[in-house]
Amino acid sequence: MKTDHIEILLSLIAFIFTILIVVYGLAKGLDLLELFMNFFYFATLLLQQVYSILKSLRN
Repeated sequence: MKTDHIEILLSLIAFIFTILIVVYGLAKGLDLLELFMNFFYFATLLLQQVYSILKSLRN
């Protein structure tokens, strides 16, 4: 039970950190290729974190 709470907390921290990195990258002003590559990279990370959070909440 305690491990579930730790896993949820770590997933939420990673989720928030991923969003902050995307916002920082967009605010910094990226060129088109860098923005395109980062979009897919961060979208993959974001989906992974959402899946991990949902998986943790179901258990």
